[in-house]
Amino acid sequence: MKLHYYIEDIIQVCDSNHLTAEEVFEKIKEKHKDAWKSSIYRNLEDLSRKWILRKVEGLGKKTYFEKDKWNHVHLVDTTTWEIVDFCPLKFDTSFLPSNFSLENMDLKFFGKIEKN
Repeated sequence: MKLHYYIEDIIQVCDSNHLTAEEVFEKIKEKHKDAWKSSIYRNLEDLSRKWILRKVEGLGKKTYFEKDKWNHVHLVDTTTWEIVDFCPLKFDTSFLPSNFSLENMDLKFFGKIEKN
């Protein structure tokens, strides 16, 4: 089992991308012919638990991974399931209970993205 063997490559592949586990595996396989799908999947899960990768769930019955750089919103096109990162200037978290410390968030807006 090569757990953690491909971590740096996985993080690089997921940087500024929204990829499924299968897509990550295919990209890692291009560089590491001996890569095992189960190793890649375990690493993706472990990296998302550590907030190194963001796990974006529930989009078209798929889960996507991206490098977790900042708290941002995902705009999801319900026609193509394309995911676009959107970062408002400031998130208003004043409504949260005072005894709650925000660590991360997952907010998605679903709609149609008009192509110009």
